[in-house]
Amino acid sequence: MPLTELGVDPLTGKRKRKKQRGFKTKKDAEKALALIEAEVFKGTYFEPSSIYFKDHLCEWFKVKKNSINIQTAQVYENYMNNRSFQY
Repeated sequence: MPLTELGVDPLTGKRKRKKQRGFKTKKDAEKALALIEAEVFKGTYFEPSSIYFKDHLCEWFKVKKNSINIQTAQVYENYMNNRSFQY
């Protein structure tokens, strides 16, 4: 069972760890561990969550809209409105 260190949670100060199970062989587990560690090292790893895409998109837009061009923000807003995304 590979156990990967993901760093420290900035809110709680506790260590974040990732466990994976269900591999057929030890070699498969080691490969998966190496992939996750490489993603963590490169900064491209993100933890899967149960949040819906529309909720993530709305949160992203709230943060992003003040740092992009007004016209770009309007295009994004129209995109979300036309696709039944409410924010």
